Amino acid sequence: MEGCYFDGIDGNTLRFNEIKKRLPRINHQTLIKQLKELERDELVNRTSYPVVPPRVEYTLTEYGESIKDLLHHMEDWGRKHRQRKQEEVK
Repeated sequence: MEGCYFDGIDGNTLRFNEIKKRLPRINHQTLIKQLKELERDELVNRTSYPVVPPRVEYTLTEYGESIKDLLHHMEDWGRKHRQRKQEEVK
């Protein structure tokens, strides 16, 4: 699981395509897989509506909200680490 998937949802109720637009570098199938894992781990709620075309919405659960700060700190550390490694190469 990566913080970026949370950023796609972060405090909003979003449809799959809206999340995909927020995470343009992620592969379609990878996003599907990750959202299923987040749902299985009870970090996101998936709501499916019986309409045509299909409509599915995702929101963070209370449990998912509780881990956001930690993931943002990890993401910040990752950026700093990447930058440090790139500077070492120069």
